[in-house]
Amino acid sequence: ARHDFAVTGLDISEKGLEKARQWAEREGLAIDLQHADLENYDFSGTFDLIITFNFLLRDLIPKMVAALKPGGVIVFDTILAAPNAPLPHKKEYLLQPGELSRIFRGFAGEILRYEERPLDASPTAKLIFKKKDGE
Repeated sequence: ARHDFAVTGLDISEKGLEKARQWAEREGLAIDLQHADLENYDFSGTFDLIITFNFLLRDLIPKMVAALKPGGVIVFDTILAAPNAPLPHKKEYLLQPGELSRIFRGFAGEILRYEERPLDASPTAKLIFKKKDGE
């Protein structure tokens, strides 16, 4: 937003949205913040960049890729199943080792970076994916 990007923030937590609103207001930034349950969110429109942290709905990933403009980028950072994963987390919301890269290899584009950190205090998988131009 500070660099003239149109920014949309989605969260199911009103408390999280309020924190974001207060921060944007302090910084003098115009951000479109929406209360949304991503399980039912309509990704109408197209995005240059989608960033998701600590959130995993596998069925949503193809919709996110489809919502990217050609050449658009997804930054994905979420919790990896590991013996030291922070609790409580349902198993279905934890990535298995290698899973995120396998999912994104199925889309037209390029994985620019992929990293798993299973031994960190909070084990994560991180991915940057660029959608193919013209798709």
